[in-house]
Amino acid sequence: MCPVVSEAFTQWVIEDNFAAGRPELEKVGAQFVEDVTPFEKMKIRLLNATHSAMGYLGYLIGYRYINEVAQAPEYQKYLSNFMDVEMTPLVGAVPGVDLDWYKKSLLERFSNADIRDTVLRICSGGSAKIPGFILPAIQDALKQEKSIRALTCVVASWLRFCLAEDENGQAIPIEDVLASKLTEVAKKAKANPKPYLEMRDIFGNLGENDKFVTELGFLLKSLYEDGAKATLELCSK
Repeated sequence: MCPVVSEAFTQWVIEDNFAAGRPELEKVGAQFVEDVTPFEKMKIRLLNATHSAMGYLGYLIGYRYINEVAQAPEYQKYLSNFMDVEMTPLVGAVPGVDLDWYKKSLLERFSNADIRDTVLRICSGGSAKIPGFILPAIQDALKQEKSIRALTCVVASWLRFCLAEDENGQAIPIEDVLASKLTEVAKKAKANPKPYLEMRDIFGNLGENDKFVTELGFLLKSLYEDGAKATLELCSK
């Protein structure tokens, strides 16, 4: 017998579609549903995407642990803009889930100093995470003619992060299968969004959307000329 220490939150959602019966996992807290898609979207767009929103910009500002970002007063309005204003309408209804409660639980978990998740871990693999967690939401927001500034700030921060050098000239260790390519493009492009958007394996046809291109260029310019803290303030209005 040995205690296992964990955070209080647990959630295991399973699509009830089995070929030959299944264990009664609901007896230990699993939730069986007809369609797991709304739950997957909720998790990706509110947990994973918010992690990315905290990661790249947070690192550029100087934070090294996610709980520090979550607890920073300067970050609160931006997280509210990201989660409440821009992302929640793109999640839609999730059966049996109060999204306000879910978001509150996420912020409590992110703020947990006992976990001490590193910002760099969250920043790893951006070439897969950005197309998986952020860009589809931007596509949906553009179709619905909604605000995309807080969402686009994640993309701009990631591209600035990929320069592999912070605002003090210190090296940033980039962990990504495309690290060398991303850094090469970032060094050439800097605040110009077009060379990045030519990487269609990442951005698809988003480079053809004038609103996104303009917003991305605006935020990249802010990051390079005014810095990460000023850009955070810009996206917190």
